[in-house]
Amino acid sequence: MNDLLERETGRRAVIATGGTLAAAAMMPSPLFAGARSPGSEGFDFLLGEWQVLHRKLRTRLEGSSDWYSFPGTLAVRPILAGGGNVDENVLEDPAGRYLATSLRIFDPKARRWSVYWIDGRSTGIEKPVIGRFAGRIGSFYNDDEFRGRPIRVRFTYEDLGPGRARWEQAFSPTRAEAGSRTGL
Repeated sequence: MNDLLERETGRRAVIATGGTLAAAAMMPSPLFAGARSPGSEGFDFLLGEWQVLHRKLRTRLEGSSDWYSFPGTLAVRPILAGGGNVDENVLEDPAGRYLATSLRIFDPKARRWSVYWIDGRSTGIEKPVIGRFAGRIGSFYNDDEFRGRPIRVRFTYEDLGPGRARWEQAFSPTRAEAGSRTGL
């Protein structure tokens, strides 16, 4: 479904289509020395440390509406003088605890982001979702495969204001607009 971040006693909380996360105070802007490319500030709202409550479908792309929840943590830090960021996830899934990382890199010429997912349960880096922010909402897509079938993947990140954000992942069995929310 989606992650919703809320301010709670100086910490951030996120609720995701797979979880909720809470973060420490946002990192200060002096992290970015010098001029930044327009559009590279898109993920600044996500910087910090978070406690996450994930919400996830039991089965993907099978018409399921059976969701379950589990906790996790997320730490997001900038890299490349603000031209990217990296996060570290600990997911306490009842099926087994696992680690994951996202790497987000901004292309200043194309003015778009590439978001790479690295899942500790497998080897390698997933094919990136690519997109940009329009205001406070970032939409990122790719064509991929799930169980040998072509699918369309959509990630959406939304800055809901100080200490609040939403993240959502969706899959579609067609390469049209991804619409089936699936969780993390």
